[in-house]
Amino acid sequence: DGGAIEAYYEASPITVTNSTFTSNSALHGSGGAMYNYYYVDLSLQGNTFTSNYAYSSGGALYSYYLVYTESVDDTFTGNTAERSYGGAIYQDAAYADYGDSSFTGTSIVGNTAGISGGGMLLNYQGTTVLDDMNIEGNTASRDYGGGLYLYGNLDVTVTHSTICGNTADEGGGVYSSATSGSATWENNVVQENTATYGAGISFTTEHTLAFTNNTVVGNDAPKDGGGLYLYSAYGAFTNNLVAWSADGDGVVVDDTDSATYSTFTYNGWYNNVSDDASGYVTTADL
Repeated sequence: DGGAIEAYYEASPITVTNSTFTSNSALHGSGGAMYNYYYVDLSLQGNTFTSNYAYSSGGALYSYYLVYTESVDDTFTGNTAERSYGGAIYQDAAYADYGDSSFTGTSIVGNTAGISGGGMLLNYQGTTVLDDMNIEGNTASRDYGGGLYLYGNLDVTVTHSTICGNTADEGGGVYSSATSGSATWENNVVQENTATYGAGISFTTEHTLAFTNNTVVGNDAPKDGGGLYLYSAYGAFTNNLVAWSADGDGVVVDDTDSATYSTFTYNGWYNNVSDDASGYVTTADL
């Protein structure tokens, strides 16, 4: 594990700045460039991770069990997690009250995961903040979250980010599920992602969702949810643009509770194929 760096139970914070990690490999494990395990406080700034490889998870960066990560202006390009999760980044704190993570100005482009989280996977984090991100052209080869996979986190905030051209079976741009606290999405662009279900974003088992001032355009889902797919997802959708979905409708609400406990206010719906809304919400409800 850890083709270039392995960190385990470090008493002092680890800081890595303005460094380049290229073509490192974890041939039998995880963390093509870096592997962090158990009480690691990691700070990254201005680094480049390119063409790193992990046989299992975390093509460039793997962090597990109470790892705290801050990333500023880092670039992850062309990394691969061949068999599992997190083409560029895999981070799992194991407990949702621990392992805060913050990514600002981070670029995640052209990475591939064998299962889910083509760009990055964040599980069971405490407070998760993603701001000014570029998540583009990543692939989850088998399941969920072509660009971004979020599961079981305490509080999630995603702002001022671009999520474009990613591919998965469900959640082409983003798959977000089981946030135990609040999930806030503001001022993001989700564009030209593809999936069978939820090409732009798939929200499942999300009960405190605020989705405001986002642009969701040109996404393509042959089955359901060209722009957005909701299942057991309760939220306030306010002042968003959902338009030009190539297939699968603008939003698909796939259960009665999501329809009952969600609100759609002051949104723009334009030229979605085959309709702006379907499932348990119709265009008339918007």
